[in-house]
Amino acid sequence: PTPTPTATHTSTPTPTPKPLPTSAPALAPAPIPSLPLKEGDGGVQVRITDAPTKGLFGIQTKIKDIEIYRAEDNKWVNILPGPVEFDLIKVSDVEQVLGASSVGPGNYSQVKLQVTEASVNLGTQKVIASIPNTKLRLSVPFRVEAGKTTVLTIDFDAEKSLTLTGEGKATLNPVAKLVAGSPATEVPALRLNPISKTG
Repeated sequence: PTPTPTATHTSTPTPTPKPLPTSAPALAPAPIPSLPLKEGDGGVQVRITDAPTKGLFGIQTKIKDIEIYRAEDNKWVNILPGPVEFDLIKVSDVEQVLGASSVGPGNYSQVKLQVTEASVNLGTQKVIASIPNTKLRLSVPFRVEAGKTTVLTIDFDAEKSLTLTGEGKATLNPVAKLVAGSPATEVPALRLNPISKTG
């Protein structure tokens, strides 16, 4: 008699599951897209940052009319006419872009702006801060070149700017310095992570 063929079973190996990541990847600085420039113009980008401040949950601040002074023809150029808001606590040791504009090339020497409103979050209450002097003027020479962008960073010091009376009142006298970068074809990436400090 003809033997009955025996069926053979081929086993499929079970794929080994990939291990899940144990931690989320670090947040990388985001590249900033190039600013559209008018023919013959250069660009100015304004950023805000603040030194770390203890004991406060937020300092919501509104500014307007950021202007730069061109020394060659004694002219103020408004690069941010509308109001913009930011939280000084949230920009502690990181950077946030306030605005950017296409401007004529040349040598500039000053930046001025108006701080119009400020409120302080103390955790248990929100306090509207009075601002005795709303105008802030910062003097640092910088250059704008055609086809390139200059980054200006306004570095606030919230701890020195803010005074709390302990009676539910606050006063904001803006203290800041200006850091001007060199004109560059590629705009530097934003600093999104606090700088680690040792020692």
